[in-house]
Amino acid sequence: MKHLLPLLITALVFISCACSEKKVHVELKPPRPVSSDTPSTPSDNDLYPKSEGVLRLVHYNVGAFNKSGSSTVDMIADMLTELHADIISMNEVDSLTTRTGRVDQPEAIAGQLGGWGHMFAKAMDYQGGGYGLSILHRPDFKPLARPTLHIPKGEGSEPRACGIFEFKDFVFATTHLDHRSDEARLEGVSLITAYLDKTYPDKPVFVCGDFNCLPESSPITAMKEAGFEIISSTGNTFSAKNPSKCIDYIFVKRHGKAVQALQSMIPTRFEKGDVTVASDHLPVFVDVKL
Repeated sequence: MKHLLPLLITALVFISCACSEKKVHVELKPPRPVSSDTPSTPSDNDLYPKSEGVLRLVHYNVGAFNKSGSSTVDMIADMLTELHADIISMNEVDSLTTRTGRVDQPEAIAGQLGGWGHMFAKAMDYQGGGYGLSILHRPDFKPLARPTLHIPKGEGSEPRACGIFEFKDFVFATTHLDHRSDEARLEGVSLITAYLDKTYPDKPVFVCGDFNCLPESSPITAMKEAGFEIISSTGNTFSAKNPSKCIDYIFVKRHGKAVQALQSMIPTRFEKGDVTVASDHLPVFVDVKL
């Protein structure tokens, strides 16, 4: 026993020194490599396969990527990759606000997707930065213009906006209408449809967004009367934990062009994401052929 004592003391000293020098290493997830290729080909176990030659449009109210109390940028980037998205409408996005750590969220999610193109359409100033909408698109898409239409507060609770990307063959817009006033929502619909008709009379126009109203409501009726057709599923998109109503939509106005809407789904299962954590809304996508 007395011969083992020096060895035990040496071992204890070694363990103590090793513990005192232990450092915590936090590994940050690197952005995906930039690529202009079409999103990955669906595999045999793909939950949401996409046919060749279609354009997959996705709309998602992401809740500033913090509805769970911590950033869900990486999670949602993984989910959108699983969806094989081509162009994405996002509502409730922060840019450089104190609420979400001064992060430029559109830039962060675009980087995680692999250097995607993006825009931030600010609806209002908020906590030292901006709060509004974002559109993201595959790196090989070449936008011609990216205007923002501002919708005044009116009878609503806060200012709203409509972000727009014009491409060679189509126009893609995102908006988020007022959550309290039908009058404000109708004003938003009137401003958006008038602007899009005047500015893009010869291209198919897609409008995505959280309209904060049901399919039979007057703002949705006004969209239809302006020539916009719902091409997304009208299944329930809110809330993510207990879906009980449809308030998120994808519309198209064809303007005489051939646009075929193929399939639309409200995804709820992902290999690398949990829709009940990612946001308080569910995403919705539609596949189209131009």
